[in-house]
Amino acid sequence: MSTPLPDTSVHQAGLPWYRYPTVLLIVAIPSVAVIVGFAMLAVAFATFDGVVVDDYYKHGKGINQVLHRDENARTLGIVADISFNELSITAELHAVAAITWPDTLSLQILHPTQAGRDVVVEMSRETGQRYIADQVVFNPGEWILQIDTAQWRLSDRFSIEKNSELTLE
Repeated sequence: MSTPLPDTSVHQAGLPWYRYPTVLLIVAIPSVAVIVGFAMLAVAFATFDGVVVDDYYKHGKGINQVLHRDENARTLGIVADISFNELSITAELHAVAAITWPDTLSLQILHPTQAGRDVVVEMSRETGQRYIADQVVFNPGEWILQIDTAQWRLSDRFSIEKNSELTLE
């Protein structure tokens, strides 16, 4: 005398629809896709990549002027020693050629991918070739530092920490 085994199949009569794993799988995949799609849409609206230039022809012609300023800095042998501390940013400039140093310099701390995080600081001359500016708030990490005037420009990419000393050549 053997006892019959209970029916363990999934298709038992009387079970509600949410008890069937196949139905849950069919509903879960499109639901997850819709949720991820809305999350991506929110990120797209919240951030601006800023990679498209409206007048690309005019921008392209301006690149030659920027390259000319880089070449001027190289010819004059300009070097900037920049130090970041918690209170200020200082830059000590040196040149091989005789230069009339301006009263102010523009220090740009540029994010490599997000233009909205860029910081521009006006540095004023303290003594001789030493420039100083108040410390600005930016996160440590990869940044592009650029010091420029109308005649020359120094630019390079650095990993900047809270108390850093860097040399732009």
